Amino acid sequence: MTRLKTASRLNTVIQLGAQEHVVDDITGITKHAFKPKLAVYGAPYSLSISQPLSVEGMTITNSKVYLVRHRQDWEALKLKLAKINGVEYEIAGINPDAGHDYMAYDQLILRKEGANG
Repeated sequence: MTRLKTASRLNTVIQLGAQEHVVDDITGITKHAFKPKLAVYGAPYSLSISQPLSVEGMTITNSKVYLVRHRQDWEALKLKLAKINGVEYEIAGINPDAGHDYMAYDQLILRKEGANG
């Protein structure tokens, strides 16, 4: 179970969403664009040395972990991307808290978009 000592550490706005196809009105070219579905507050979090290796293998240098409030519906949302301060990240994984405590937090593992391990 992951816990925060103070909820005030949840100070980073994270937009979560997916890619959608958008047609440029002028050129008619189809592009991929980030489509936000929801925004959450997150807190940067450091894993122990063995945790990121077991989760992501050797791509930990391009990864960030944030704690976000626990949700039951992560899978139903079908989120693929996250955006923080204009920078896009691929959602590498979401480790939900096993409990249903109101103080529970889930780990959101993000990998820099387009980065190769």
